[in-house]
Order: sequence, then structure tokens, then C-alpha cells
Amino acid sequence: MSKKPSTLSNDVFKQIRDDIVEGVIQQGQKIVEVNLAKQYNISRGPLREALHQLEYINLVIRITPKFVNFMKCVRQLRVLQLVLLLLI
Repeated sequence: MSKKPSTLSNDVFKQIRDDIVEGVIQQGQKIVEVNLAKQYNISRGPLREALHQLEYINLVIRITPKFVNFMKCVRQLRVLQLVLLLLI
């Protein structure tokens, strides 16, 4: 079985997820898509795809079309599950 090729949005999803789990990006921190795009040196299209993936696993919640706010209550169990997934 061949490994699925990596995409830019998947790569940035992993980077942001890791930054959340490691505490680089703080709980409750309000961020702007434009700033994240500059920080990770990508266009907003792949960034939006990554943010949708993070939304799907409940690490971020969209509060307006232009802002994304990290959930104020990231459950320790959820973070532990993500850490375990990273180790596999």
C-alpha cells in the first residue's frame, strides 16, 4: 500500500496542530488568517483547508469569516489523544 502524498494544506495542518499541542499557540488566542499565512509562508487557500481540518477535530472554532479563535476549553484528554497519534 503506497503512502498518500503530502499536500501543503496537510503539512500546515500538522504544523499548526503541533503548535497548539505544544503550547506555542495558546488556548483562547485569537488569530487572523492573513497573519497565519505570513507566519507559515503559505497562501490563504491551503491555510483555510488546514483550519477546516482543525475545526473538524475541535481544536479551533471559527467566530467570524476573518478570524479563528482557538477553543477556550481544549480538553486534556483530547490533547493526550493527539499526542498519542503523533507518536504513532
